[in-house]
Amino acid sequence: MALNRLFIAILTFSSLLLTGCFTMLMMQDNKNTQTISIKSGDGEKYDFYIEGKLLCKNTDVCNYIHDADTPCRVSILMKRDDVTYRHMLYGYWGEGDKVYSQNMNYCPGNSLTIEPDSVIKKQEEAKRKKAAKDVWVKGPTKQNTKK
Repeated sequence: MALNRLFIAILTFSSLLLTGCFTMLMMQDNKNTQTISIKSGDGEKYDFYIEGKLLCKNTDVCNYIHDADTPCRVSILMKRDDVTYRHMLYGYWGEGDKVYSQNMNYCPGNSLTIEPDSVIKKQEEAKRKKAAKDVWVKGPTKQNTKK
């Protein structure tokens, strides 16, 4: 009788263990992904947007995880405040759907360096310097007081 209870306990424990392991395997995400490291070319910090959505804020390096079950066509914005310093189409944008192959699901590389537009960068630096100079020249404002 005690041997039967032990056998049933071991059998129950084993079945629960196997069920748990099987469930964990089934829940495991087997997605095919590719990590792409996006870096600013000047080493300054920017906000990086992928497909119009903020991915990384105020950084010089941002990691994007691409779903390699879809074609590599990524729209990347490099911004600071409300100013866009570079808009880049990364991946296989020139090829049409007629030329599509599984190889187009993987992006051309695992790292990407984006240089900010030099004209926009100079304009923004000039605006910041002028704003700083205006504050310095004007100084604190004096308030009218009644005597």
